[in-house]
Amino acid sequence: DVAPRATSRQRALRGQHRLASAWRGDRPRIAAQHAGAAEQLLPRIVDLQQGAARAHRRLIVAIGGESGAGKTEIAHCLGVALRRHRLRSALLPGDVFFRRPPRVNHEARREADRAGRLADYIGPPHEIDLDALDRVLGQAVDAQTPAIVCPSDCRAIPGLRYPRVPLDLSRCQIVLVDLTYAMLLGVPDLRIFLQSDHRQRCEHLLQRNRARDPDQDFSFVAKVLAIEHEQIQRTAVLAHMTVAHSTRDVDGHEIGRAS
Repeated sequence: DVAPRATSRQRALRGQHRLASAWRGDRPRIAAQHAGAAEQLLPRIVDLQQGAARAHRRLIVAIGGESGAGKTEIAHCLGVALRRHRLRSALLPGDVFFRRPPRVNHEARREADRAGRLADYIGPPHEIDLDALDRVLGQAVDAQTPAIVCPSDCRAIPGLRYPRVPLDLSRCQIVLVDLTYAMLLGVPDLRIFLQSDHRQRCEHLLQRNRARDPDQDFSFVAKVLAIEHEQIQRTAVLAHMTVAHSTRDVDGHEIGRAS
């Protein structure tokens, strides 16, 4: 039998599962600085992986930082670079552990703002279930674990949400998890924090949002970004390595620039 051709409406409703697509919002754009930062981080990750392999463990690497700092892009570049060392990685987008899909979460933020508790709502534990993510990563550490299951929803179809979607780890020696609040995770062997210029980053995100949705309330977006900035910067002290304008990790080693 030949399957019927999808209608234009059905094609419009198609969307990538978040667990299979590392980005929560716009499609990432890989730039030279992302590849360069990944190359500088690569030796440390390969070295740690060798130690993890001797202990029969998977290496768990967390990449954190503010929205627009380059987390997803650098994670993608690391996955490509690791293949040169015959190492396979699985990318776990931490955004799948948001408790609500984006549109519903946006309305919850609005409601929290009207109640005067927006800063209390943003981030964990109300927006993001970090405990559940840590539990899943704890399972992934065991090199004998063939797959982990995570919640996931489907892009462009807000109501299509699943509590248990498998992520195959059977051929992977490393799990890369990217999330704004990743420094708060306890399981990762290596936590990498991406510093960025808050003012430039906000200007970029607001310009992007204007092009995508001119009717958006940009004053509210700016308020959310300001709260996120204050919260996430406080987590930087928990990083094992920091990719910043100073281009040095917390031990003073040169690692290259990323933005």
